[in-house]
Amino acid sequence: MIPENYRPPQGISALLPVRLDLQQGFVLSFFTFTPTAIMEKRIVMGLLTVAAFFIAQKGGKLFLMIDGYAALPYIQKAIWVRGVWYMLFPLLLLGLFHGFSKMAAEAGVATRARQGIGIGFLGALPMLLGAAALAGFRIRLDPGSIFTGCVLAAVAEELLYRGFLFGQLFRHSRLGFFPAGLMGALIFGAGHLYQSQDPSTMAGIFLITMMGGLWFSWLYVEWGYNLWVPISLHFFMNLSWNLFPVSENALGPLGPNIFRALTIILSIALTVWHKRRSGEAWIIRGRRWLADTPRQRQPLSFASPLLFLPLGIALLSLPLAGQAQRTLQGRVVDAQGRALPYVNVGLPETSLGTVSGMDGSFLLHLPDSIGSSRQVRFSMVGFESKLLRVDQLAPASGEERWTSPCSNKRSNSAK
Repeated sequence: MIPENYRPPQGISALLPVRLDLQQGFVLSFFTFTPTAIMEKRIVMGLLTVAAFFIAQKGGKLFLMIDGYAALPYIQKAIWVRGVWYMLFPLLLLGLFHGFSKMAAEAGVATRARQGIGIGFLGALPMLLGAAALAGFRIRLDPGSIFTGCVLAAVAEELLYRGFLFGQLFRHSRLGFFPAGLMGALIFGAGHLYQSQDPSTMAGIFLITMMGGLWFSWLYVEWGYNLWVPISLHFFMNLSWNLFPVSENALGPLGPNIFRALTIILSIALTVWHKRRSGEAWIIRGRRWLADTPRQRQPLSFASPLLFLPLGIALLSLPLAGQAQRTLQGRVVDAQGRALPYVNVGLPETSLGTVSGMDGSFLLHLPDSIGSSRQVRFSMVGFESKLLRVDQLAPASGEERWTSPCSNKRSNSAK
């Protein structure tokens, strides 16, 4: 609400769109002489949140402008991208939005970590035990994959998607649960489409991951904005797929989906039990499912006038970063057309490389300095290596998508 002692700016200050008020903080007066025309904080908060989210999504390209970054191992590149753009960048903005003393609370990671981790572990038990049984309790242990695909993915994605994007839209922009949750859920679902090239499978993956995003958002809110609950669930669910490979993508066959449904049901049951035991009221109810229009307008003020500095620098730098690389994307299969996961894909005698996913898909970023005649090696234990030139992989149209068959002839050194 607007304080009773508020006075509209006079003279030259009335013409400035940005001014610093000692009581209000950072105020956008928006060329106005009357307080009723000041933009509401919730509206600008929503716009800034969405803009910052998309910058974080594309910000990893900025690292390609740094000499030597492209030659880093995959894990180090993942740490830089996820750590800086998915974690530090939104945390910095939350501090500038609300004050750094409130930053962790706004992100949902300030307290109750043990509670959240415990709930996530209990909720994911059906998937962990079910995947182990379906895989015959044969464990595939890959520390690098566990770190990037489970630990880093869970913490970074939940912080950006739930703690920052959804949290700010729902808590401060006052959007309803579905409008606030669907934006992140749609992008979350689209971000997993790389797992398949088949349209029907892609549609299923999109629907499953989108609904998963809404489910995580609901748990985050009803456990008192405790981000450790979705972080923990995300981690243990990914861990079940990582340790026991029973599915090539997020859609999966019937068996793993039965245990995934049991995980969802159990997490909801735990939430209901917690509400009844603690006597806490449901946060998402009534009009908060669709809209929650505030009764009073708020003038636009933030904790720091430096808020727009990181946003502006990142936004202006993104067009430059887009010119620094070429991206090769494809899928590795054997002679029978079956997907080959964990195939090493990279340039010989360099550190440029990646590993194919559960459905054989891979994404390889190359600096523009890499010529089209350079060779890309596909290698995997038990299979003969295959070398293909970059120009053989990329079609003439410039759309760099292909299927790269890998010979299924066993090498002499295979056991």
